[in-house]
Amino acid sequence: MLNEKQTQRNTTELIDKIFKDPKTKYELSEFDNLGKAVHDIIKIYPKQIESGRETGKTKFFIKSFVPFSSGKEEIQVFAESGKSCPEEIVRQLWVYKLIHTYGYQIDEIELEKSVYFGSAERGGKNNSGDYEYRVDKDGNFMEDDAGQAVIDQDLVNYSLKPHDLADAATLPEANLCVAEAFVRFAQKHDLDFWRAG
Repeated sequence: MLNEKQTQRNTTELIDKIFKDPKTKYELSEFDNLGKAVHDIIKIYPKQIESGRETGKTKFFIKSFVPFSSGKEEIQVFAESGKSCPEEIVRQLWVYKLIHTYGYQIDEIELEKSVYFGSAERGGKNNSGDYEYRVDKDGNFMEDDAGQAVIDQDLVNYSLKPHDLADAATLPEANLCVAEAFVRFAQKHDLDFWRAG
């Protein structure tokens, strides 16, 4: 186990190695006013990989100031092969700055927040931009309650009403289109912009 002085020396050497491009190193000047040197803020430590293809290799990590949304608490920043992740050091320096310069609380910062991406398999139009309609087994256009032809799309389930979305987690999978899946995601993650009604 490295003592504090060895860790600081290793951190300084690795930061110099990671930011060997003079242009990149200059970018760290953003953090010159934090009251501490970068190597006193960031602690890079070695870890020997114990499983998988990389077994026996040493990689270098930093502990995140804020846990990631996934629960991950450390980030690899360098490997003996020379592969480095300077952006992770910069990210942690920004987190440090948000906390120590701007007064953010740790629970106000989220790293790698989940983002919902929905995609339609049936968009309702063909490659020429013409509407495509749903047809029954006999090839006849299907109609909605108002007698209108139903567009063949999976973006929105028009048969659902606002009250049906009050608790989207209870909707059967068969009733979910892209919009309803997003509502379910928003409710699960307590996103404050979503309100049923």
